[in-house]
Amino acid sequence: MRRPEWLARPARDTDRPAIRAFSCAWQGRCFNSGGRASDVLLSGALGDIAARVPPRKARVLAIVHEDNARSLAVCRRHGFTEELSRNPMSPFYRRLITAHRNR
Repeated sequence: MRRPEWLARPARDTDRPAIRAFSCAWQGRCFNSGGRASDVLLSGALGDIAARVPPRKARVLAIVHEDNARSLAVCRRHGFTEELSRNPMSPFYRRLITAHRNR
């Protein structure tokens, strides 16, 4: 099994990593260990954010189309529970954010 590929947008600065999506070939797939590719990617990204130095009170934003049930589910599994107001320019996209965590 080839390793997953994802589309990444260069961040404006080092404090704003951005992950766009897995390639279509990896959407819904699992590794031989049973872990979902989306969970592995998101766990790694959230772990990297939490380990940044100096420590920050980080909140992470996800923008997901309202019809994308799989992405909404992975976001919920990883603590994206609060929903922000929708952007009137993109009304079909939900803006989810992680809860505030003190470090």
